[in-house]
Amino acid sequence: MYTELAHTPGILYAIAYWISSMIFCRFLPKRTAGWQRCLLAALFFVLICGFMILTDHPPVCLYFLFVAVEIGMIYLFMCLMCDMPPGKIIYYGVRAFMLGELATSLAWLLYYYSVGRLRDRPSLQRMCLLTAGVYAVVFGIAYITEKRQEKDAHLLNPGRRDVLGALAIAASTYLFSNISFGVADTPFSMRFSNEIFIMRALADFGGVIILLLYHNLIVEASARAEAEIEQQLLQMQYNNYQISQESIDLINQKYHDLKHQISALRYELGDEERYGYLTQIEDEIRQYEAENKTGNKVLDTILTAKSLVCQNQQISMNVVADGTLLDFMSIMDMSALFGNALDNAIRGAAGVADENERLIRVVICEQMGFILVKIENRYAGEVRFDGEDLITTKNNRDYHGYGVKSIRRTVEKYDGTVTIRTEDGWFLLSILFPT
Repeated sequence: MYTELAHTPGILYAIAYWISSMIFCRFLPKRTAGWQRCLLAALFFVLICGFMILTDHPPVCLYFLFVAVEIGMIYLFMCLMCDMPPGKIIYYGVRAFMLGELATSLAWLLYYYSVGRLRDRPSLQRMCLLTAGVYAVVFGIAYITEKRQEKDAHLLNPGRRDVLGALAIAASTYLFSNISFGVADTPFSMRFSNEIFIMRALADFGGVIILLLYHNLIVEASARAEAEIEQQLLQMQYNNYQISQESIDLINQKYHDLKHQISALRYELGDEERYGYLTQIEDEIRQYEAENKTGNKVLDTILTAKSLVCQNQQISMNVVADGTLLDFMSIMDMSALFGNALDNAIRGAAGVADENERLIRVVICEQMGFILVKIENRYAGEVRFDGEDLITTKNNRDYHGYGVKSIRRTVEKYDGTVTIRTEDGWFLLSILFPT
């Protein structure tokens, strides 16, 4: 009666691999959307099922080769579905493979146990019902877990050691869980099917849990590293603000002295040509008086410093701002927020080939009970979004990363919200603070 139960059908593994891969792809940055995504999912389902059916009873010498092909199919599918570097895809592909292994081994263990308990012949209907129930529970828990960790998928950037660690955990778990299949002469091998299936399910369960804990450790380490980098960025922006303040004060002092000296020379000299020459010098000096008067000294300093940068890069920056609305912000937070936002805007505008189109607009006003901050700039290239996060092409990598994350964290500190979008060649950053 148990002879045909000694082997788990390959189709069950195929379905489990497909579902687990789809779960992880659901919460990872997307490379495709719409009908293309559905077509890829359907094609992968057909290929993985077909391969597992054709290789359902492989010879022992080819067993691990076929397993490698299965993993390769999962990797290729996730490469086509997700916009991530190869190392990150390997990392999540390994987790998808182990999750599929756990669901299948647990479903087959319960089916095997039910047949023995009922002392009945194997039933296809019972197998389908039990498998569907187990898959619903296992993959349901996995879906909820990954949804709660959805933000971690964008935060996580596993390095080579992290990927190798995940591979080592999965490989050791898989070898231990399958050591009794075809290998009967090791200290860890078991002779009876019931024991073999129990050991396989427990080993797979342990492997999935270890991988989940390992994932949490990597995320925590990445979060600490990112927090340290953001703190360094905050400090750098604050230091830049202090340097800018000192430099602008010096420029203004020199400007004030030169203006009076030129005025004195103009009236002392009667030569018309000399008078015109001095007027030209005064106009040129006035171009460096880029100080903005918004009513907030910190904001004035930042805008003035960035205005000087814009002048050097032939960027026109138009500011309409009531800086007094931002008096609630600390100096460090304001320097970090506007320093990062304006740096990104300047990088974007500087990439526009036509100098007449290198434009930046800054608006700070009160609107419908909120404080509105808008920083808009022209940009060249393409900017794509995945939810609230940016997936940029080579030309615009400065639009995302720690700068944008720092902006979000700073705004959230004051219970504000950040909206980023593009429209007709404009990159639009909008921030709302409650009054």
